Amino acid sequence: MHFLTILVSVSCLASASALYAGSVEEFDEIVRNQPYAMVVISKRSGCPSCERYEKILQENLKEMEDMYQCSLTIVRDNAELVERYGIERIPRVMFFREGIPAIYNSPELLPSDLLYWVHKARDARVQILDDTIFEHLTQATTGATTGDWLVAFVSAETPALRAKFEGLQATFMGYATNVAIVDYVQNVNLKKRFKIKENTVLFFKQGKMYRFMGSKWDAKALVDFVAQYYKHVKAEKIPLESSLFDYVLDTSVRLVRENIEPLAKQFLADLKKHKTVVLIGLSGLLMAFCALLALIRGSPKKKEKSQ
Repeated sequence: MHFLTILVSVSCLASASALYAGSVEEFDEIVRNQPYAMVVISKRSGCPSCERYEKILQENLKEMEDMYQCSLTIVRDNAELVERYGIERIPRVMFFREGIPAIYNSPELLPSDLLYWVHKARDARVQILDDTIFEHLTQATTGATTGDWLVAFVSAETPALRAKFEGLQATFMGYATNVAIVDYVQNVNLKKRFKIKENTVLFFKQGKMYRFMGSKWDAKALVDFVAQYYKHVKAEKIPLESSLFDYVLDTSVRLVRENIEPLAKQFLADLKKHKTVVLIGLSGLLMAFCALLALIRGSPKKKEKSQ
């Protein structure tokens, strides 16, 4: 389905009048060069909700300028951005902080609610965790004094995933719930510790962990899961952190697999490819060895005859 998009960007320290950017390159430049940029994605026509969203933002532009020193930029007809950020419902509001996107997940656009969410989103950031800092920041097995943690274990981070979880972090601000992302391909110890085999969301709460069972990571479903539905999932004991020895061992194994194993495979491939030459060479070495052995064994007999 082809979506015509209107991207409304509210960017800090910009001019008071609405600006227009007609390409992805222009939009990216606006987002990259401004500390804050709000975006609403909608259709150009045939969408009453889209028209309402644009009108609301236009009407509240003055207040946004006064509160955040921001202005309005409109970008039309850009389906590429819809795909990039995984927009599933039109219209949709996004907010960029120093180039990092966050999706506003509310089904309705109420100016007061939006401004409050933007206020929280300015300081909200998803944590990117790895093998070395996971336990220190989450304190998953040592009392969870840093709060609850909703952690997405993924094989690769994408702009769409980041935008969704940044939006969740802004929503959870003030509720002692942190949102994080782990690349389990690069962090093999966490992958092994939590038995991660595919993209997985785990919720860590008060020394227990709960697996989100939905295959589709819908923002509302994740919010509801953190709020109450985790209670309907079997609580799991959080595995202990690997020891230093385990960490060194796993790291050594990974280095061997990444560096030595490919060389070994290449050697076997070359050996198979040139097996005739190798066999002739080995046969020659074997014959030479046998001849040398016969010479050594025959030496005493020759000595005895000469005597």
